[in-house]
Parts: sequence; structure tokens; C-alpha cells
Amino acid sequence: PTTITTINTYAFANCTGLTSVNRDMLPATTLTGSCYARMFLNCTSLTNAPNLPASYVYGFGYGQMFKGCTSLATAPVISATGTGTQSFIEMFAGCTSLTTPPDLSNISGLGYECYAGMFGGCTSLTTLPALSQTIAPGCYRAMFQGCTSLTTAPQSDLESPLKHSMHLQSPQWISHPFRKNQIGAGLQKNGPPDPVRPVIVVRESPQTCLDAADNQRRLF
Repeated sequence: PTTITTINTYAFANCTGLTSVNRDMLPATTLTGSCYARMFLNCTSLTNAPNLPASYVYGFGYGQMFKGCTSLATAPVISATGTGTQSFIEMFAGCTSLTTPPDLSNISGLGYECYAGMFGGCTSLTTLPALSQTIAPGCYRAMFQGCTSLTTAPQSDLESPLKHSMHLQSPQWISHPFRKNQIGAGLQKNGPPDPVRPVIVVRESPQTCLDAADNQRRLF
């Protein structure tokens, strides 16, 4: 209802019998920090999500909002153009049925770790969002860690995100036109049997690659 002015975190957390929600149940365009944090945490039967029309997401505003929603197949429409600290952190982590992410191309103002772990463990995710042309410290950290079904890189013209660690995990080498750069991403796992291979970035400049010791600060 439009008369509701506040809502607690964990509002529907662990409601395992919740199967669907009204797409327009969250009409607010102005939010406070942590406003919708963990709202649907571990709602394992939820298959859809409400749209999110807020223009700016303050710190932890959508943090872990749908984490553990293993039946969620459709992502919400996100209208935000700016974010605060950790605004989207682990928003869809563990959503193993999610195949397509929301459009993030209109978000140009990024806060610290705003996308950290956003799609971690989304093993059915097969496509990636378009990303904005700005970054902030840690903003892409582990964004796609454990997304084992991904085979393409995110579409962006940025070179600087190479210093971040999206941990895009793929069973094959992939290429991506970061201003004619080629990015190889080896299969990364949390344990044996396959070792983690260093990520090689081939550039047109004399410095042809990043060394293996710097591997934790990679985009992929």
C-alpha cells in the first residue's frame, strides 16, 4: 500500500511458502539505507520479484534482498541511476534458477562495493548485464563468482575494472573487446580437482599481462 512509510529488514525472510508477489508492491521512489535489505531472504519458493522504481539506492538498500531465493527465475526492473555503499551486495546470491540479470546500464553513480557478490552462486545465469562507464573501489568484487554457466564477458568499454575481481567463472577462455584488449578467464573453483589458472590480459601496450600474484584484484 502507498500509505506504508517504513518497512523492516527481513520483512518476508524465510517465508518458504511465498510463491509470488505483486510486481508493483514496492512503489517508493525514495529510500533510506538498508530499506529493503534481506526482504525476501531464503524465500525458496518465490518465482518472481517486485519492480524497484527508486532512483537512488542508499547503503545496503537492496543488500541480500533475494539471497537464497532458489526458485527466483525473473529479476525485477531496477530504475536506479545511483548507489551508495554496498547497495546491491549479494542481492541475488544463491538464486540458482535466475537465468537473466536485471538491466544495470542506467546506473552511472557507483558506491563502494555496490555490486559485490551480487550474482554469486547463480549457477543458471547465462547472460550478463550491460555495465556503466564508472567504477568505485571494490564495486565489482566477486560479482559473478560461482556463475558456472556464463560464457561471455560483460559489455563495457572500461579498462579500469580490470583491477577489480568479478570472478567470472567459465569452463573456457573468453574474449572481450575492452578497447581491443583480450581477456582470458580460466575456470575457478573453491577447491580441487582443477587448479586456478592465472588470468592473462593481452594488451597493445608494452606491459602485456598482469602477474599471477595480482590475481585477486582481477575483473575476472
